[in-house]
Amino acid sequence: MHKNIQHTLANMFHERSKDERREQVKPILEKLTELKLLASEHDEIKELFKIISAYVKDGERQVINIAFPAISRRIKGALETNTSKDSCIRMVSIG
Repeated sequence: MHKNIQHTLANMFHERSKDERREQVKPILEKLTELKLLASEHDEIKELFKIISAYVKDGERQVINIAFPAISRRIKGALETNTSKDSCIRMVSIG
């Protein structure tokens, strides 16, 4: 039983590989493209891309909270390294 508990805990706290982190951010990048929010046109998206890049490269959890006044929104969320948690980014209204 002790081995089963260790195995379960190891699976619960598994850190994402670089490939898994890339897969985590793919839907975010696709949605930004769909919304035509480009880094070349918005400094806020450029900042988000830097955070995403650091997450994929370094494998450290990233908390996102970027004001985006041009569209009256804030980009909020977290890029999670642990497989027991989902990464999530959303745009919320400012105010």
